[in-house]
Amino acid sequence: MYQLTVKDLQGNILHQPNFETLEEAQAMQDDILTFRDYHFPAHEDEQGNLVADFTVEIQDVTTKVQQDKINADALLYLSSTDWYVTRSIENADKPIPEDIKIARQAARDRIVK
Repeated sequence: MYQLTVKDLQGNILHQPNFETLEEAQAMQDDILTFRDYHFPAHEDEQGNLVADFTVEIQDVTTKVQQDKINADALLYLSSTDWYVTRSIENADKPIPEDIKIARQAARDRIVK
């Protein structure tokens, strides 16, 4: 997965779509840089040529997207088993089952920020 980021000269993100292929991202980048169908900040130079007042960058975000999914799944599991922790705090006679403790730790270990 590829992410195209258009920023103004102050670094503010103006546009940030995702694409399945690098070719798709590059095609949009070409359209943006030639001012086709997109209206991003620009000015005319002394010769009357349009000059972009923005930057365009393409990044491969495949790994980030995959890690985001792993993080979301791990957090969902932790959330769904939080009640064991609450129960064990409120009632010392009902400790967290060992398999749940191990699975919760494994979920925490999968989370990367």
